[in-house]
Amino acid sequence: MLSGVLVFILMLPLTGLVAACVATALITGWGAGDRHWRALALSGLFAGAATLVIGLTLLPPATRLWPWAAF
Repeated sequence: MLSGVLVFILMLPLTGLVAACVATALITGWGAGDRHWRALALSGLFAGAATLVIGLTLLPPATRLWPWAAF
């Protein structure tokens, strides 16, 4: 679980919020015992979708959701 938080912190400036949340969901799912690839894929997909919806509706427009948002 701690490695998921560390990956989120390290990936956030490079990849943006959505990809960092997907990677965190995958790593914490793997660490929690979800070893089946389908369960990990669904966890990553739902985490990315939820982050995308929250990012587009509730967060300010300057929030870096993608790596190319700074350009």
